[in-house]
Amino acid sequence: MSVINSVYLRRTLGMHVSGNEMKDISRRYPNGDVSNADKYFKRHVNRILKTINHTKKDKCHEMADFLKCIKETCYYTPAVKRALNEYVIKHVCSGKAKDAIKKYTGEEYQNLNAFLRTGLPLDGTMQEIVEGLKVDICLL
Repeated sequence: MSVINSVYLRRTLGMHVSGNEMKDISRRYPNGDVSNADKYFKRHVNRILKTINHTKKDKCHEMADFLKCIKETCYYTPAVKRALNEYVIKHVCSGKAKDAIKKYTGEEYQNLNAFLRTGLPLDGTMQEIVEGLKVDICLL
């Protein structure tokens, strides 16, 4: 299946969360309080994941904060963790952290991305890179 690039098509098909929808979701579940979660909450989380993964702009900060708030609940799945890791790699790393990553070979950088996306355990070199980034990254 091809990737749907148009935001309007993705929003029509229910694959995109707009800013107004995110404000409504944040209002319904303040600070990640999912005690009053309805049957649509899991769908909202999946739509937020898809939006974060397919949006190239860093406007998804509010969505990432919301996903970070549900960290201690049953809704924090491996998919949520991978989406937050990808968001951090794309948008949160400072220029200094990205320069630190670039001093490693391209293969190690690809391995880091792959390990963070799949949730695999890291070897010594990858762990060193992640430890160096944790100074700049608050979401990991």
